Amino acid sequence: MKTHVSEPLCAQDPGRVLGRTAEIAVGWLRSLDRRPVRESATVGELRSRLGGPLPERSADPLAVVEDLARAAEPGLVAIPSGRYFGFVIGGGLPAAVAADWLTTIWDQCAGPYVCGPAASVAEEVAGAWLGQLLGLPPHVSFAFVPGCQTAHLTCLAAARQHVLRVAGWDVEERGLAGSPPLRVLVGAQRHASVDRALRFLGIGRAGLTVVPADGAARMRAGRLREALAGGDGPAIICAQAGEVNTGAFDDLDAIADVAAEVGAWLHIDGAFGLWAAASPALRHLVSGAGRADSWAFDTHKWLNVPYDSGLAYCAHPDAHRAAISVFADYLVLGGPGEPREPMDWTPAFSRRARGFAVYAALKSLGRQGVADLVDRTCAHARAFAAGLAGLPGCELLTEVVINQVLFRFGDDETTDRVLRRVVESGEAWLSGTTFGGRRAIRLSVCNWQTSEDDIARALGAFRAAVTACLFSWSRRRAVPPGPASPDAFGSGWRPVPARAAVESTRRRLGTWWAPRSSKPVSAALRRWRVRFPSASAELRERALGAAGADARCGGLGRPVRTGLEHPFMIRPPRPAWRPPRRRPGGPAPRCGCSAMSSRRRRARASCAGSPGPPRRPGPGWPRCACPRAA
Repeated sequence: MKTHVSEPLCAQDPGRVLGRTAEIAVGWLRSLDRRPVRESATVGELRSRLGGPLPERSADPLAVVEDLARAAEPGLVAIPSGRYFGFVIGGGLPAAVAADWLTTIWDQCAGPYVCGPAASVAEEVAGAWLGQLLGLPPHVSFAFVPGCQTAHLTCLAAARQHVLRVAGWDVEERGLAGSPPLRVLVGAQRHASVDRALRFLGIGRAGLTVVPADGAARMRAGRLREALAGGDGPAIICAQAGEVNTGAFDDLDAIADVAAEVGAWLHIDGAFGLWAAASPALRHLVSGAGRADSWAFDTHKWLNVPYDSGLAYCAHPDAHRAAISVFADYLVLGGPGEPREPMDWTPAFSRRARGFAVYAALKSLGRQGVADLVDRTCAHARAFAAGLAGLPGCELLTEVVINQVLFRFGDDETTDRVLRRVVESGEAWLSGTTFGGRRAIRLSVCNWQTSEDDIARALGAFRAAVTACLFSWSRRRAVPPGPASPDAFGSGWRPVPARAAVESTRRRLGTWWAPRSSKPVSAALRRWRVRFPSASAELRERALGAAGADARCGGLGRPVRTGLEHPFMIRPPRPAWRPPRRRPGGPAPRCGCSAMSSRRRRARASCAGSPGPPRRPGPGWPRCACPRAA
């Protein structure tokens, strides 16, 4: 029986495949500015493109790569683009991306030192650099991990070992059964990955003490002290540097004081917020962070290292090593020169050598470059928030602390509709969230490629989405104007909701009119004279003071919060009918002639095409004497 033996892969030229792969990668990067940010294929289409039966025979590697790129391309999200603002995801610095490519080619196992000496030393150097950059104590230990989730697991395992050992319990030898009960105090607005890490460590939700947060999602240090005073025993406090929705920072100095009073372990979730320590302008936000016992953060966020990459730091190396290290007869550990064994600090045997990309990113940026990156992205977030103030119905929910912007439009349904339209436009990608029990939109800027033009394009997408949603509301549920109030708004003015103003414009222009952009909407509202009230100097001053020097945005009245009931003011409509003009000496207007008012022609056409009895003109409506008017 003849057996088919394929050609060994080592006999094939790798340069041919890798060269073509580089061309595809560069083409993808160059297309980011013009391609939609969202994916263009459905899950069913992707399954059809990528699926099929398992191949029976081998295939040409170049054909495999090209087929994969062609099939996957419609399902790719342009995360490296400067217009991706979802979750808290950075891009990839050129040096970091190139180093990550080399990491794949070198294929080093960063478990034991003997399997990747260069990888181990690169992690040792990069870890020390990061500690200096973020102002951590010089004696800290660290571990390169996939992300902040595993960093929490590593740090909290060390915390559990330390506080139980102080209480006289060896958790590595005896486990948790029968151990002194642990008290874990967390903020009400903590990240879900903290709970998940604690669950992995045998600490369920029932074992957590939740400390209330203020309106900006910061843990209340006073309530933390009260919670600790209500019990005794080993305690772990989980604080936060950068809340995922608001970007707010806990008062780390005050929390560190409370932890020191009772001897509790203080862990800081600094997934992205801890990078504020790299900026002299923002360093005050993390005051007291150096007093903590452990820190967890990501480098694939603000440092813009390719996924996945995170770090765990611990101020107690003995506890860290006791909780994580592993020994086996077959393992070859140590060697001349006392090398650092990554397996002693990281909860993984076999793993990618993540230190190369972090090393390249830090060496390419330097201390000043990292600070500039943080400051620049925060400035973009503030610029976006300022632009949102000109959109009808937009409400900023918190101040912009760093790079997070949290806002909503009216009710939950409108907020989700606006977000969906922006994402579907392909101009930007953002994620929704729930804050204070209501739907909101969250924008995060941490990509090194984000520019002022990207912010302007995102604002333009929101402006178009808001305009479209206003007209969608007007066609589905018209709201009648509010009652006149001459005392409040001056003679001849009355307030109406924004969608009622648009509905009035639509009725005036005809039911067929459905614009696809904001330009005709702006022009229509200008013709309809939607603006702020002018009768009261006090009200006008309040409106302009809240809106700034320019009280208009794209032709739309700016919905500032002036204490009025509605954001728009609209002049009442003209009389229902005006007598048609008649040329001197000319014939009386007849039904359908050019002298007949367009309002009457529309009324008659509407009556003829509508079900039920035809509508008759009201009192004062002129009647034509011709038979067609009968």
